[in-house]
Order: sequence, then C-alpha cells, then structure tokens
Amino acid sequence: GASGRALRDRATLKHTSRQQEIILQSIRATEQTIGAIKRASLSEEIERRRETALGIVRDIDAAWKAMPAVPERGAGAARECFLQCDAAGCGKWRRAPRAMGDALAGDAKFYCKDGRDGRFNRCEMAQEVGDDEVDSILDESVAADAEARERCKRDISNERGRMYQKRKRLLELERRHDIGEIELQEDGTYVTLAKRGKNGKNGKRHGNNGVGGLGSKAPPHPGPFDEFAWVQCEAEGCGKWRKVKHAAVEGMSVRDRWVCCMNEDKEHSTCKTPQEMSDEDVDKFKVDQERRMILHQKQLQEHYAHFAPRGAKLPEGLIRVTVPVQDTTPPEAEPPAAVPVAAPAPGTAETTRISIDDGPEDSPMWVPGIPRPMAPLVTPNTIPVQVAVSCNGHAGVYLPRRNLFRCHCEQPEHMCASVSGDGDGRLFGGSVWEAHCGKASTRKYKASVKVHMNGPNPQMFIGRWFDRVGLKVADAKGGGGGGKPKKPKVKSFIMELEEAILPGPINQLSLRNLMTIFGFILDGSAVGEVKVKTEGEEKKKPKALTANERREEGAKELGRFASVCKAWKQASLTVLKTAGVAKAEKKNFDGTALRTQFTVITEYVDRKDEKECQIERSVTLADNHPFDKKSKMKTAHVDDGTPPGWWPSLGVKAERKKLVTEVIEQETYGVDFVTGRDATETLKRVLPDYSEDDVWGLYKQLLAQVNESYGAMTPDTLATQNLAVAAEDLAVKLERKADAKSLAFSKALWKLAAAAIETPEYYYVHRKGFGVVCNQPIKKGEFLIDFLGEIYPPWAWAEKQDAIRQVQKARGLRDRGPPEFYNMQIERPGGDAEGYSVLFCDAMHENNYAGRLSHTCDPNVEVNLKAINGKYEIHFITTRDIAPGEELAYNYHSCTDNMKEVEMAFCLCGARMCRGSYLNFVGEDHHSQVLESKHKLIDRQVMSFKAIDKAADPLTSKQERSLAAVGFYPGKGLLRNCPGWLLQFVGDVAVYMDTELNELPKHILAAAKKEHAKLLEKNPQAEFSYTEKFAKIDALAMRENRTQCVAIMLSKLRRLLTRARDDGPQKSVYECMDVFEKSAPPYVTLTEAEIAAHFWGSGPENFEKSIVCGLIRAMGPHERKNDADKFIKWTSMVESVAVEVRKGKMTRKESLLWLRDELKKLKQTDGARHDLAAGLIHLYAETNRFWQPSSAPEHQVYKSDKVAVREDEVNAWGVGAGGGGDKIVARVEKTYRPGFSAATMLQWHKQEMADPTQYITANRRGNLSMPDIACCYSSRPGQPLARSSDREHETWLAHLQSWPEEPWPQSSGPWGVANSQKLIGSPVLDAWMKGQRSIPAKCLAWLKTNTG
Repeated sequence: GASGRALRDRATLKHTSRQQEIILQSIRATEQTIGAIKRASLSEEIERRRETALGIVRDIDAAWKAMPAVPERGAGAARECFLQCDAAGCGKWRRAPRAMGDALAGDAKFYCKDGRDGRFNRCEMAQEVGDDEVDSILDESVAADAEARERCKRDISNERGRMYQKRKRLLELERRHDIGEIELQEDGTYVTLAKRGKNGKNGKRHGNNGVGGLGSKAPPHPGPFDEFAWVQCEAEGCGKWRKVKHAAVEGMSVRDRWVCCMNEDKEHSTCKTPQEMSDEDVDKFKVDQERRMILHQKQLQEHYAHFAPRGAKLPEGLIRVTVPVQDTTPPEAEPPAAVPVAAPAPGTAETTRISIDDGPEDSPMWVPGIPRPMAPLVTPNTIPVQVAVSCNGHAGVYLPRRNLFRCHCEQPEHMCASVSGDGDGRLFGGSVWEAHCGKASTRKYKASVKVHMNGPNPQMFIGRWFDRVGLKVADAKGGGGGGKPKKPKVKSFIMELEEAILPGPINQLSLRNLMTIFGFILDGSAVGEVKVKTEGEEKKKPKALTANERREEGAKELGRFASVCKAWKQASLTVLKTAGVAKAEKKNFDGTALRTQFTVITEYVDRKDEKECQIERSVTLADNHPFDKKSKMKTAHVDDGTPPGWWPSLGVKAERKKLVTEVIEQETYGVDFVTGRDATETLKRVLPDYSEDDVWGLYKQLLAQVNESYGAMTPDTLATQNLAVAAEDLAVKLERKADAKSLAFSKALWKLAAAAIETPEYYYVHRKGFGVVCNQPIKKGEFLIDFLGEIYPPWAWAEKQDAIRQVQKARGLRDRGPPEFYNMQIERPGGDAEGYSVLFCDAMHENNYAGRLSHTCDPNVEVNLKAINGKYEIHFITTRDIAPGEELAYNYHSCTDNMKEVEMAFCLCGARMCRGSYLNFVGEDHHSQVLESKHKLIDRQVMSFKAIDKAADPLTSKQERSLAAVGFYPGKGLLRNCPGWLLQFVGDVAVYMDTELNELPKHILAAAKKEHAKLLEKNPQAEFSYTEKFAKIDALAMRENRTQCVAIMLSKLRRLLTRARDDGPQKSVYECMDVFEKSAPPYVTLTEAEIAAHFWGSGPENFEKSIVCGLIRAMGPHERKNDADKFIKWTSMVESVAVEVRKGKMTRKESLLWLRDELKKLKQTDGARHDLAAGLIHLYAETNRFWQPSSAPEHQVYKSDKVAVREDEVNAWGVGAGGGGDKIVARVEKTYRPGFSAATMLQWHKQEMADPTQYITANRRGNLSMPDIACCYSSRPGQPLARSSDREHETWLAHLQSWPEEPWPQSSGPWGVANSQKLIGSPVLDAWMKGQRSIPAKCLAWLKTNTG
C-alpha cells in the first residue's frame, strides 16, 4: 500500500511537472509574441518619427506638388529618390518623391512617362543631373536616413526612461497617500499632512488609536453645490426673477450685470416671458437655500479639518498674522565667504591672484519679481559674480561673494526656479543644497556639484574649480558656507477682521486705487514693510538714500508687486511708465525737445516771396459774386452749377476759443480700430438689451475719458497704457447717477476693465502726442480757431520738401515711419475774380494750437476757407455740439500712392467707421484710366509742340470755356502776362481735363464693379452700393486735384522763367512779369538745313560732331579688322556724300536712304550689327520734323538759394515727431537741370517729382527720339553685341506694331538712352502730330524685311 501510494504520488508529481512545463512554455511563447509585437510597434514608431523629422510625405500626389525644382542636398535628399527608367535604350535616372520610390519597391517597373515633372517625363529628354551627382545625392540620403533613425531611437529611449521615473514617483506618492503622510491631488500635486500618533495627537508615541489617527477615515466630501439659483433681471422695466444654474451666478459681485437675454433657458430668455414663481416663493426658496449652503459648507469644513494640523482652523472672523521680529542679540561671526588666494598659474612656478569680477550680482536687465535668468557659462581663469552650476541634474547658481548656492531646480515639490525672483530666492549652503537636490548620502558637495564652463572642458567639479581659480572656501557645519541660512524670527498673533473690510477677488480691485498706492511707494512716501520693535532694541538711524536710489528701490518694489496678479502688474507698469520721462530728460541733455517747441503766432508769416504770398492770398470779388440778401458781408448759397466752394465765403473775424479756459492743449491718447472692435464686443456682452448705437455711444464717452484719465500723466516716449483705468474712472462717474441706464453702463465698463487687466494686449491705449480737448461746451457751427503758419508759394514749398527728402536720403531715413502733417493749402477759389491759385501753410514751427488738432474718421471740426478783411484764411468750424472732455479733431483727407505709408499711418481715432489709417491709398493708377489711354507722354509732348506752333494765335472759345470751368482766366491771376506758348499749353490741358471729367465716371464705375466681383468670391452676401453718382463725385475730385497740379506747375515755371541772371539780386515774381511774358519756349523747331547739319555736319570742320561721323567711329574697329583698305574707301565715299548734301545736290532723306543701303551691303558680325544701324538710319530718314531743347538762358542750369533744413523736419514721423529740435542740420541748394521747364510741363499732373527730367530721359527712347547709332556695335571686335538675338529683334518689331507710342523696352534690343545730338523726333511722333495713332506701314514693312 505504501509503495503504491508512493508510485501514485510520483506519477502525480511528474504529471504536475509536465503541466507546469507546458504552462511555462505557453507563457514563454506568449511573452515572445508580446515582445515581437512591442518590437514591431517600436520599429513602426521609429519609422514614423523618422519620416516626420525628415519631412517625408506619404501621399504621392501631395509629394509631387511639394517637390522642389532642383534636387535637394543634405537631409532634404531623404525626401526624394532616383528611379532608373526600364525602357529599352533609355536607362536614365529620374528624380521622384520618396513615397513613389517606396511604392515601386520590388519588381515594379518605372518609365520616364510615369514622372510628373514636365521637364523630364520623356525618354528623349536629358537626365537632370549626372550619374556621379546621383550617387552623391543617394549617399547623402542614406546618411540622413541613418542619422534620423538613430536620433529617433535615442528620443524614444529617453522618453521611456522619463515615463518609468514618473510612474515610479507616482507609485511612491500613492504609497505615502495610502499611509496618510500626504494628500494627493487630482492634478498630481500633494499636500504634506501632519504626523499623528496612535492616540490622535501630534508627535506622541503612546496611547490607543485616536479618532484622528492615521488609521481613521475622513468624513465624506459633500460634493459640489449644484442647485439652481434665482437671479433678478436688471433690464430697465423688467426686474423679473429667473431660475439659472448656481454656477452662473456664483462669484457675481454687485458690479456684475445680468439680464433675461443672458439666460441659457431659451423659454425664459426674454423680458416678455412671465416669471416662473411669485416673488414670495422666490424669497422663501432663497432663505431655504441659504440654510442648505451653510450645511454644505459645514460638511466641507469637517472633511478638510481631518487633514489640517492642530491649531490651523480658526473661528469665523479671526485671522492669524505673522510678522518678522528684528533680532537684537549680538550676531555671531558669519562664516567667511569664498576668498581669492594666490594659486600657481598653469605651466609656471609663479603665482597669480584672480579676483572676483566687479559689478552687481544681478543683471541690470532683470526686473525684480520675475524669475532670475540662469548665469552664463564660466570663462576659464575668471571668477564671475554668478557661477552656473548643477547638482544631480538640477540647475543652480553659485555666489562666490556670499559662498551660497541659489537653487533653480524644477522639482515638483520645490519649484525653486519659479520663486528665484522673490527676494534672494532660495539660498543654501553647499551640503544642504546637495541634499536638497537628492544627493544627501554623499555629503561631499565639492565632488558632486559641477561648474559649467566655456571651452574644451564644458564641466568641472566645483572643488577642482576652487583649486584652479584659487578660491579658499571655509567649510562650516553643513559644508560650504555654514549650512542652511539662519531662519528669521517671527511673531504670530490673532486679530479680528470685520467682514466689511474683507477684499473681494484681487483682480476686481480698482486699478486707479492700486496706482495711487504704488505711486506713493515709487516716490518714497510709503513704507513697503512692517517693522515690529522689540524690547531692548536701539533705535538705528536708517541710511540716507539719494532720490535716484529711492526711486530705484521703489521700482524694484513695484516689480515684486507685478508678480502678484495681473491687476497689480498693470497698475505697477502704468505707474512706472508715467514716471519714465524723468530718466529720458536726463539722458537727452543735447537739447532734444518734445513737440511743444514752437513759436506761437497770431498772424500768417510770409516766406520766400512775400509780395507773391500777399497778392495770391488777396480776395478779389467778381462782378457776379452771389451776396446774401440780408448782408453784403456774407456769401449766399446758390445752385448755379458751380462746384462746392467755388465762390469766396465771406465772413467776419470772430474771437478764437481761448486756451486753458475754453480748450486745453495736452497729451492725447487713442485706440486703433481693432481695439475698438474688441472693446465694444465686450460691452455688448454685458449690454445685450441695448442697441448698437447705445454701445458705441458709451464707447465714445470712454474715448473722451481716456484723455481725461491719461492726459494729466507725464508719459514716456511712445507710451502705451491700459484701457482699464479710463473704464474704471468712467464707471465710477456713471455709478453716481441714479438712472438705470447709467448703472447698466457702469457695470459694462467694470467688465471691460476686468477684461483689459486680464488680457492687456487686446486693450492698449496709444499716445498720439499733443492734441486739443474741449474744456467748456461748444455749440455746433461755432468758430474754433484759424489755422496759422508760414506761407510758401508752391515753388518754394517744393524746394523745401525736396531739400528735406535729400537730407533724409543721405541719413538713410526714408520710409522710416508714417508721415506727419503740419501743412495745409490755401486755395483761392475759382469764383475769385483773379481765378484759382494755391499757397502752402506750414504750421510745424510757427503756429497756434490749431496745428495740434488730430485726425479722426468721425470729425467734430471741419475746415473752411474764409475771406476776412480782404484776405483768405483757414478756419476751423465745429460740426456738432461738443461736450467737455471730447477731443477736437478733423479729417485730414490725405492721400498717398505708397501702401507702406498707409500701413504705418494707423489711425487712433477709435471711431465707429474708422478706416484704420489716416491716409487714403490711391495707388499709382488711381482714376488714371483716361490719362493712360488718351494723355500719355507722347500726347503731352505733341501738345507742347503744337502750343509752340500756335503761340501767336488767340485761345479758342473751347479753351477759354475749359479754363474758366477750373478757375483760370487769361490775363488774370496765374495767367497774367503768360507767354503765348504756355497759355496755349494750359488751354489744351484744360480741354483734356473736360474730356477726362466726362469719360472717367464710367471707368471708375467699371473698376468698382470689378473689385466687387472679387469681394463676392469671399463674401457672397456683399452688396454693391457704389453708384454712378459716386463715380461722378470722384471724377470731380480728380479734376480738382488736376487743377491744383496746373497751379503748382504755373508757379514753378513763373519762378524759373523770371529767375535772377548774371548773379543779380532775385526780385519778386510780380516785379518781373515783363520778363515772364517774353520768355522763350522750351523747344526750338529745326529747319531742314539744320537737321542735315546734325547728320552730315555744316562743314568739314565740324563733321567730327555729326551723327554719321559717330557711326563711322563706332563701326571702325570692326571694319578695320575685317578689311582696312575697303573701310577707308567706304569712308571716303561717305564723306563725298556729305559734301553733296552740304552743296544742296542731295536732300537729307536721299542721303540717309543711300547710307542705309550701303550699310546693308557690309558684312554683318555678332559684334557689328549693320542691319540694326541701317534700321535706325531708315527711321531717321522717315522722320519729317525734329526739335531741340531751347538754348535760351532761362532754360539752362539754375541753382536756387540754399534751403535750411531743421532736425525736426528730417525726423518728422509718428508720435513725438517734433522731438528732433530746431537745430539746422543742412543747407541744401537745389539744382535745376537744363530742360527742367519742359519736363515740368510734360509731367504737369505729377508735380511732386523732384526732378522730372529723369523720367523724360528714361521714357523717350524710340518713341520721342532715336537712340545713338553707336549702340548697334560692341565696344571691341570679336565681342558679341548684347541683347541682339532673334528673340529681342522679334520683340522690337512687335512693339513697333502694337505699342509704337511707348518707349522701346530694354528687352527689345541694344538700345541705349544716350542722345548726344539732343534731337527730338521720330516717325511715331510725326504720326501723332498728324492725329494718327500708328507708325506708317511702309516704314514698318522695310524694317521687317531688312533687319534681323
């Protein structure tokens, strides 16, 4: 029996062992399978990251689109591959995306046609790069692949290590939570709990289990209080109670607003819906709910009291206050800091002393209150005031002067880096910091702390570094400077605190009150700490601080306050900004001024030509002037078909609004249109029951409050402030009013202030500079002030602006910022008997407060030209009633064709319809459709030639009507004593202006429709509101602009034609009208004999200067190399023809045609293009008329008087533009080139050009004058002529056929701009003189047949 049982047991054991072995094998197989899956998923993750790092696109279509035009090198090569074509006889390598190469891996075939690059998708096309370069690119691709794969492996390994450490730490925290050492929060943080003994008392080791012991269970958490609540609608006339979620009203203060339309319950979201319960039931429910809330709060307190240490829970109404107590005991001897001692210099037997660097421990760029930056790397053989160190992977800074370590670790339980800016941060001795960083077991910080250095050795143990630099460190208890710093003594006491003075949420504190308190701190009138005097303490006299030191200490204190919350940060920054000008005043000791530097004047100041300014500003009433029926001192408003402002507006000089009493000049602030949109959206959320107009009306009050709140401050340059202060100030004002609307508005403003504090970047207030603000109510239509300044004639103003631009260009200041506007035009109206004229009034240096009025898109002031006591003046008239505090501003109506200027000139008016910029962009081709089609340069040139031809003729009735329509009258005003050729030209220009006025509206309307069609693609709901009426108004505005250009042109010409000659004194223009009347025209028509002399010379003595001789010189080097004897004979034959022409036996045209044919017979080379030269000779021969610039003295070089340029004129950009001072930085002399008068006429519509002769020279090639024939030959034999291929030749012929009136483009041939003979004339110009619009067909046919 026993042996049988033993056999059975052995069999059972054997069976059990087999089962275990089978199970173990199954487990091993399962583990191998899981391991294989893990390895496969790991490989997939590595490949995925590798492709992401290299930028490999797996979608083939997207990859083809992203493939660059040329092969990529380096890491970019991995995104591409090279595939070899499998077509027979091809075998070329073609570049393709990596995704396509992977897709074709294996037996798949590839052909050139499979590629999507049209340059290389056929077998007959060449290979993109050579085979060697293909191999090089593939090697780079493989290397990039391998490097990216290894990098991804390292990253994944590091991530897994960090995850393991994180799981390990979490398990440890859960263990400590389970035994009651800590309370682990949901976000991963924890709170350390007091240790309890078995009897429930702290620190006791005896007794039985107490109620509060570690093993006891905490009372259950009652959960959130999620009952609904009742809130009363604050809409005017409603007052109903609505049931809402408790979270919706939790935290609401008396300054929060709620109305029915904010209700999430749509059935009760209007004030018209009845109340759900009666007021009595609501009151009863609220009383019962308060009891339930108290019970809920009690349950919460019982739950958290279980975890609180003994004595932490205080009764209601009490608070524990802890203050530092000054220690009066004699201080112990402080451990010595690190002291530099002599240490042997490397490689020598001598000793060298290395001292600690000078300077403060903290960087001057660091602001107290924010975390300190890490110290820079240590330079060998130096001892900086901050040494970058680390211990156990945690960063820190060693302070040699104090022999302490400041910790910058980011351990979750410490987070020392985030508090490193609070005071001195967290300082430790060496061994204590070593333990703090997790190396407590070593207690040898000199062998565990590492110094981070520049150079070949990036790290070094700090003990070795001490020896290297010669620092002798005295180790005390704890190591490294005496261990942990001595803990300051504190004293705790209990005090009562009434609920009435308990503050609410810190972000709801008034920014204005915070600024007041912080202002006391900054100027030193407040003490920023609590001092408690103890018994036996001797009164110590504090160290006297200078004003600068006291201010710096206050600034540091404010920097610490800025880290408390956003509300304190905004208050601190505002106080610091408003005090910033004190430092600026000390730095700008060179006399740099603010915009307040100007001379106050009471009358206009005439500059340059005083007589001209007086006459042009004089009022001369016409015989048909419409007087008001009641008074001859007023102009009646009549509808006689004349444009607005045609008749002089008569008036009586009124008294200006007084500065200080009626208006105030102060710093003004504004907001851009984006801030306005954000602010009004915030207001709308609080005022959903008010209309859009009400919200914008409140915002308008806020803009006025901005100037009141910030205007009295002294800001730093280009300061930006926060909108919150103005919103709070206005809210306080409205709270004092009893009506419901004011109360609702005040709550909306408090909400806006809170939003501005929370997100200040969305609610900036920008300084605009000096402006004018209303101080007493002003009625609509009242006279404000007249705009005074220095008066310049147009020619003098142009010289001044050209001089300023020249100095700006020399300093590299062009396009630096938005332009400033200090000038206006005094335009004598066309209804004046003397006709239209213009003067420029500059208020930059000499002015009154009118020069400080800002721009706005919603003006409350308009500009009127008034005739007062026989002189024209610029008056500012109010357009509506203006309340005190509102800024006075008008619309500048300024335009520019520079989009960069438009973008930089952002508007700060904050108006509802703000355009975003105080400049209107008109563009280069704005309303120029008629000009570009019917008034091109060649048309204007023909107009000038015809005007010279009919100079002696009287004006036609059509010319006189057109001139009168724009306010020009022959024999009066600007046309007084006008020479006939100029009068005819101005008359023809006026006729063109009439044509443009009639035809331009349809072009403007068509352009508006085209722009609207583009807008419909983005916004299909957009409506087209631009009508033909608006187009006619715009066309009329364009004619007014053209009229001003004509007046400026006449002013410039009158000055140039009457200038002083032979170094005589310059007289007034009106004293030289006889000289003006006799002025020679700018062009001279050449006779046939004069034209022939230009080509062949008037005699043998001046043949060298002729056009034909220039041809011989250009072709000579080429022909002498080919056959010198033949060229000599050919030259003799040409000279004989020249003799025949001089004798009159051969006409100019016959001789040129002969020369053309002879050139065709010569052998043509790449450097000697005789065919092109023959083409130019052919065009010369087909030209009938030639002109030349006049050689009269009034059309030659002229240098103006020197123009003084001031510093503030050079720097006239943006806010504070006048900050350059009135120092003269340059005196510029303008040079008028020969032909300036003619160029000014041809560019009459663009009078802002400093030198129009440059434009004429660059745009006359081929259409107005022929290029020199020398351009058809290269500079030396054997060198090909540039731009002379068949492609350029075809472009030239096509241009002559399709656009003959345009200058020949550079891409059409070797044509230069040189014109040594200064001849103006071409077949195209002849055709335009005859009224034809194309080059003669016969002339063009010869060029097509015989050139190229």
